[in-house]
Amino acid sequence: MENNVYGKGNICEMELSLPGPKIFATSKETTFEAAAKETISDLEKQLKKRKAKFTTH
Repeated sequence: MENNVYGKGNICEMELSLPGPKIFATSKETTFEAAAKETISDLEKQLKKRKAKFTTH
């Protein structure tokens, strides 16, 4: 939680360790739940992109 008077003070950071480069996402929202949802959504996009990259080889 960040001390921010402008509203978006809840930060969620997640890092996944997989073969290859690590996958990392972060988001800052008004509630922790919204920040976690946004971060998970970003991780899903990165995982789908990586999966598509590996299936073409």
